[in-house]
Amino acid sequence: MKRSLVYVALAGATTSVATTASYEQIDAGSAMLSSSASAREASSLDKQCPDLSKLTGICDNVYGRDRDNSDPENFSYAYERKIYQASCVDFKSDTQAEARQKIQALWRNHQDRLQCDGANFPVANGSILKFAVEMQATVFVTNATRFWGLDLNIVDQSDGKTVLDYTRDRIEAYRGTPAESTLRNYYSDFRRYGAKHASELHAGPLK
Repeated sequence: MKRSLVYVALAGATTSVATTASYEQIDAGSAMLSSSASAREASSLDKQCPDLSKLTGICDNVYGRDRDNSDPENFSYAYERKIYQASCVDFKSDTQAEARQKIQALWRNHQDRLQCDGANFPVANGSILKFAVEMQATVFVTNATRFWGLDLNIVDQSDGKTVLDYTRDRIEAYRGTPAESTLRNYYSDFRRYGAKHASELHAGPLK
């Protein structure tokens, strides 16, 4: 038997504890600790992130402007909660920057799950951001640009256009109506946050 010194972390401090044990016993204890840590890591990895199931019905939520009255996060709309939950944002520990990065990753990697269809929406499998423009869901547009920092230059395969192209077209379609002013505001916001027309994406920097 050999006298060994084992270090134990207690409440943030490291304390030395003298104990009599064989090296074999210490090795066995270390193996158990390692196994326990591995189990915790595996459990963490088991969580499905992003959780795309949380996006179910999100287009309907945008269309209906469904309210969200759940506590304690105090979201205004159901689609906001779904975006955060699908992105696996931890409301208790994630910083605003970390939440933003997770939402951007969801947007970047899962466009196929963020598309909408509808009789009152002229783009088949169009971006949910274009759908928000059509529905004049201003909170969604504001979140996408100012708070989430989403990539605004994704081109939908179905129409070959960016959200800026789409907004320009809808301004023309609604010219002379009350909706025109709202759409022009969207267009200005998109431009302010880096949106381009599809033709500009292939033409080099704006002059």
